[in-house]
Amino acid sequence: MGRWLEEDGTIPIDVDTKAIRERAVIQFAGNLLKRTLSESFVGISVTDGIQEEIPAKNIKIAARSLSLELARHKNKLAAQLVSVVLNRNEDLMPLATYNWGCSSRKGDPQLKLFIQWLAASVALLPHIVYFTAANSQLNKLDTVCRVLLDRQWSVGDLISALLRYSDIKIVNPHENNFAIIICSK
Repeated sequence: MGRWLEEDGTIPIDVDTKAIRERAVIQFAGNLLKRTLSESFVGISVTDGIQEEIPAKNIKIAARSLSLELARHKNKLAAQLVSVVLNRNEDLMPLATYNWGCSSRKGDPQLKLFIQWLAASVALLPHIVYFTAANSQLNKLDTVCRVLLDRQWSVGDLISALLRYSDIKIVNPHENNFAIIICSK
């Protein structure tokens, strides 16, 4: 939280962490508002002492843009908070892994990703940090994760989708795993 506050980042032990969080959120929202407003007025000419009337349409567009930006950040923070609250098992560390074995053997990086995700889920690990090594086949990973989490898929749902994918892959080796997963169920 110290990085959001305009302080040295140290938090005294006796201070209420909820109040600190609220202050950090308020400062973050204020900074976001300033940044969004300054981006909204890029390209508007500054006149020499002549007060130029800003059309109501531009103000409405700027306000709409700001509200959408704030809503996007609010949803992102809420999703992160839910993730942290649901995965409060402090004994377990997140799994950090990567695209093993796909460079020289030309394996299926999407399939290997899901196998590792399933293993982490079965092991009840709180998070998985996956390093894609800039593999182009994994570009849509964040979208797939959001879709599966929004649909509240279970491990069994993912296994069923992977089995369907395997059947399709035998017939058509160029098929995209992510597309099949997103379109299924």
